[in-house]
Amino acid sequence: MGSRTSYMVISYDISDPKRLNKIAKIMKNYATRVLYSVFEGELNWSQEQRMRREVVQVLDVEEDSVRYYHLCRRCKDRILTNGIKVPLQEEKDFEII
Repeated sequence: MGSRTSYMVISYDISDPKRLNKIAKIMKNYATRVLYSVFEGELNWSQEQRMRREVVQVLDVEEDSVRYYHLCRRCKDRILTNGIKVPLQEEKDFEII
Protein backbone atom coordinates (compact mmCIF):
# COMPACT_ATOMS: atom_id res chain seq x y z
CA MET A 1 0.00 0.00 0.00
CA GLY A 2 2.88 2.42 0.73
CA SER A 3 4.72 2.19 -2.62
CA ARG A 4 2.07 3.47 -5.07
CA THR A 5 2.44 7.20 -5.60
CA SER A 6 0.00 9.95 -6.36
CA TYR A 7 0.66 13.45 -7.66
CA MET A 8 -0.81 15.90 -5.18
CA VAL A 9 -1.57 19.59 -5.06
CA ILE A 10 -1.82 20.92 -1.51
CA SER A 11 -3.08 24.41 -0.71
CA TYR A 12 -3.63 26.09 2.59
CA ASP A 13 -4.97 29.20 4.28
CA ILE A 14 -3.52 29.60 7.76
CA SER A 15 -4.53 32.62 9.85
CA ASP A 16 -1.69 32.70 12.41
CA PRO A 17 1.86 33.49 11.17
CA LYS A 18 3.48 30.98 13.56
CA ARG A 19 1.21 28.16 12.39
CA LEU A 20 1.68 29.31 8.79
CA ASN A 21 5.46 28.91 9.09
CA LYS A 22 5.11 25.51 10.75
CA ILE A 23 2.76 24.25 8.03
CA ALA A 24 5.09 25.57 5.30
CA LYS A 25 8.04 23.73 6.88
CA ILE A 26 6.04 20.50 6.97
CA MET A 27 5.05 20.91 3.32
CA LYS A 28 8.67 21.56 2.26
CA ASN A 29 9.54 18.09 3.58
CA TYR A 30 7.11 16.43 1.19
CA ALA A 31 6.50 18.63 -1.84
CA THR A 32 7.70 21.61 -3.88
CA ARG A 33 6.35 25.09 -3.35
CA VAL A 34 4.85 26.40 -6.60
CA LEU A 35 2.93 29.37 -5.17
CA TYR A 36 3.10 31.00 -1.77
CA SER A 37 0.45 28.71 -0.24
CA VAL A 38 0.46 25.90 -2.80
CA PHE A 39 2.72 22.85 -2.96
CA GLU A 40 2.88 20.02 -5.51
CA GLY A 41 4.58 16.66 -5.32
CA GLU A 42 4.61 12.94 -5.88
CA LEU A 43 3.80 11.20 -2.58
CA ASN A 44 3.18 7.61 -1.70
CA TRP A 45 0.39 6.62 0.67
CA SER A 46 2.55 6.50 3.80
CA GLN A 47 4.17 9.87 3.04
CA GLU A 48 0.76 11.45 2.58
CA GLN A 49 -0.54 9.99 5.83
CA ARG A 50 2.56 11.13 7.74
CA MET A 51 2.29 14.65 6.26
CA ARG A 52 -1.41 14.91 7.11
CA ARG A 53 -0.77 13.76 10.71
CA GLU A 54 1.93 16.42 11.09
CA VAL A 55 -0.38 19.09 9.66
CA VAL A 56 -3.26 18.16 11.98
CA GLN A 57 -0.99 18.61 15.00
CA VAL A 58 -0.39 22.27 14.01
CA LEU A 59 -3.71 23.18 12.42
CA ASP A 60 -6.43 25.14 14.20
CA VAL A 61 -9.55 23.59 12.65
CA GLU A 62 -11.64 26.59 13.67
CA GLU A 63 -9.46 29.11 11.80
CA ASP A 64 -7.32 27.29 9.22
CA SER A 65 -7.84 25.24 6.10
CA VAL A 66 -5.66 22.76 4.19
CA ARG A 67 -6.87 21.16 0.95
CA TYR A 68 -5.38 18.04 -0.67
CA TYR A 69 -5.99 17.30 -4.34
CA HIS A 70 -4.97 14.03 -5.97
CA LEU A 71 -4.32 14.35 -9.69
CA CYS A 72 -4.35 11.47 -12.12
CA ARG A 73 -1.32 11.09 -14.40
CA ARG A 74 -3.23 12.51 -17.36
CA CYS A 75 -4.44 15.48 -15.32
CA LYS A 76 -0.91 16.16 -14.07
CA ASP A 77 0.35 16.30 -17.65
CA ARG A 78 -2.34 18.86 -18.46
CA ILE A 79 -1.43 21.41 -15.77
CA LEU A 80 -1.38 24.86 -17.37
CA THR A 81 0.38 27.92 -15.99
CA ASN A 82 0.65 31.58 -16.86
CA GLY A 83 3.75 33.50 -15.90
CA ILE A 84 6.81 31.81 -14.49
CA LYS A 85 6.59 28.04 -14.67
CA VAL A 86 9.47 27.15 -12.36
CA PRO A 87 8.86 26.36 -8.68
CA LEU A 88 9.42 29.24 -6.28
CA GLN A 89 12.91 29.53 -4.89
CA GLU A 90 13.02 28.81 -1.20
CA GLU A 91 13.81 31.78 0.98
CA LYS A 92 17.30 31.56 2.39
CA ASP A 93 18.07 32.47 5.96
CA PHE A 94 20.75 35.13 6.19
CA GLU A 95 22.37 37.50 8.62
CA ILE A 96 23.33 41.11 8.07
CA ILE A 97 26.75 41.72 9.59
